[in-house]
Amino acid sequence: MFINCCFSVERQCNKACTIKGVNIPENLTVRIAVDALHYNPKYWPEPEKFIPERFSEEAKSKQVPFTYLPFGAGPRMCLGTRLAKLEFKIAAVEMIRNFKILRTEKTEDPLALDDSVFLAAKNGVWVKFERRLKK
Repeated sequence: MFINCCFSVERQCNKACTIKGVNIPENLTVRIAVDALHYNPKYWPEPEKFIPERFSEEAKSKQVPFTYLPFGAGPRMCLGTRLAKLEFKIAAVEMIRNFKILRTEKTEDPLALDDSVFLAAKNGVWVKFERRLKK
């Protein structure tokens, strides 16, 4: 059984084993709470802060493996991972190329996050797009 969404990743143990002193019986479904990993200060200092430098090549080489799982991991990870990343990059480049993204009087700093299971801004993200002049 495999479920991969933004909340958890599940795997079914097909053979009884012991990992770090914990006995895992055969057929037990093991669930990994992805958001618990992503917000764990042991792996991510200041996890509530948006710090893009966490994903630089230098920082990635120091990451503990499998502590960042936006699309799952291993042979059963999300098939759409590469497509989703490519689509996002194209959309971001087109937006930045065609628009200036500016603050408004409603822009929050820092951004207040919602308490729901989804990663979302409590009061929305308020920005203004100003079309860039074509050269």
